[in-house]
Amino acid sequence: MSSKSDHERLIVIAVNPGSSETPHILQWVLDNFLDPRRDKVQLVSGLCLESDLDAVSLGINAPDISAYLVNLEEESESDVTKRLTHCARLLTQANVRTECLVVKGHSDVRDIVVNYINDVKADALVVGSRDLGVWKRLWLGSFSDFCVHSVHCPVVVVKPSSA
Repeated sequence: MSSKSDHERLIVIAVNPGSSETPHILQWVLDNFLDPRRDKVQLVSGLCLESDLDAVSLGINAPDISAYLVNLEEESESDVTKRLTHCARLLTQANVRTECLVVKGHSDVRDIVVNYINDVKADALVVGSRDLGVWKRLWLGSFSDFCVHSVHCPVVVVKPSSA
């Protein structure tokens, strides 16, 4: 009979692959949280497909706007995927089963990521914190705080490396 600690865990790490804090977050989870024998990690980044762009503001003929936006989406997804794959190297070198996913949707990136995490029934979510002050948090919002209050699994918030 296997114990609870033997079951495979799905750990989702929501990252901004362009952030300078991402390597710190990944190293922290390797050092303090992940168990390569039983954890499967999904590195996830959200991509909002909504666009406030229109043909007039872009200087593009109206019939060409659709093709332009599709191309822009493909380029954005390709760039994020490349960055995620680069981030995943640290985990794969530590023998952690890792998958990179760009989760797309037509709402706020926070909602896109949270909905995905709830849909896959992740065992845990790891997010970084920008360590915003009170005023910045009020105006910019906090992704980690939103996740803590919106997902149906435990959330690990990794403080910035300078904290």
